[in-house]
Amino acid sequence: MDQQKFKKEEERQLLNHFIAASNSFPKGRILPSESPDFIIRKSRKKSVGIEITKAFSFVNGGQLENNFSSTEEGLFVQKTKELFFKDHTSMISAQFVFSKLNPLTSKNIPAISRQASYIISNKLSGWHMGNYTQWKINKDELPDEIDTIYLTHHKEDQFAIWSSCNGNISQHDFIENITYRIEKK
Repeated sequence: MDQQKFKKEEERQLLNHFIAASNSFPKGRILPSESPDFIIRKSRKKSVGIEITKAFSFVNGGQLENNFSSTEEGLFVQKTKELFFKDHTSMISAQFVFSKLNPLTSKNIPAISRQASYIISNKLSGWHMGNYTQWKINKDELPDEIDTIYLTHHKEDQFAIWSSCNGNISQHDFIENITYRIEKK
């Protein structure tokens, strides 16, 4: 899949998650666009533009962390995703919040990845996945190195996004915050 097509599909997937989580998303026909990323046609004369943006984590004195896969968290996420998708085909997205007190190390990544994959599998077993489903796995169910795992599934997801929020706001909290602000207005 070329980079531009992947980016557009990722944007649509994030929009689908937001629509599913929001009670006040504008009704209308959603049309892909370049700028803004999507246009919602409410009527012939009314439309709303939506631009999908990403928040980046700055570390080490303001340097953008752009080599995610070389960090312990990045290696853990990759390994856990590989283990999970050996046995599963559902497009589940996951976001990990890691412990500051018990950091991952290169030595404990294989064991913690196996544990996390097993915990995620058990959490999903027996659950009926509707149009949009969210799960939160709390600290008391996880190894000490992981504080929280957020899982999401949308029926139209084409791929799974697995990431770390490295102590920043999670996608789940971000969607709840935006939804609250929209509903407040």
